[in-house]
Amino acid sequence: MGIAAISVGLDGYGNQQQERVGTSFFCSPRGAKSTAFYSVCPSGQACHDFQVGNPRSPWAGCSVIPAAGDHITAAVYFRDGHFNFVFVDATQHAVCKAQADNAAPRSSAEATVDVPVPNGAAPLINFGAVNFAGFFAHSDGDAQGEDEGNHDQGEANGHTVAVSMTGPQSAVRAEPGKRHDSRFTVDWKASL
Repeated sequence: MGIAAISVGLDGYGNQQQERVGTSFFCSPRGAKSTAFYSVCPSGQACHDFQVGNPRSPWAGCSVIPAAGDHITAAVYFRDGHFNFVFVDATQHAVCKAQADNAAPRSSAEATVDVPVPNGAAPLINFGAVNFAGFFAHSDGDAQGEDEGNHDQGEANGHTVAVSMTGPQSAVRAEPGKRHDSRFTVDWKASL
């Protein structure tokens, strides 16, 4: 039994705002479920999560159900005052796109594996290893409009930061490996 979300996005490192897109997996004794999602977390408010297949979701026209082993490409970018979310399942030849507003500072770019529940209190599903390839961040300017030029992959304020996921019992649950160019792997270590 467990849950895991694998996503890429903006913000979240050093602030409580986030814009991310990815896939989540949930396993219970009754079976397994996976979904594509995007999430917008405004400052001081609960996150708004939108799942593929939910008829009330802006992604209602997209029906892909990601499966283990699928080749996924995901992106979040900011253009013309909106955050744009793209989810591509190359294995199933499916493309989902959405757009949202959020007053976030766009101060970091992230590739994450986590437990998408408050305080990470649920067990982390044993996902084995997740391979991130082609991960990059590019800035045409910061929130004040100053040009900062190209930045390195997965960085916060110009620096790459690898963060291990710990659990309620302080054990390392998921750990990123060394980055090679724009590639790295996150390995499962423990459930809680």
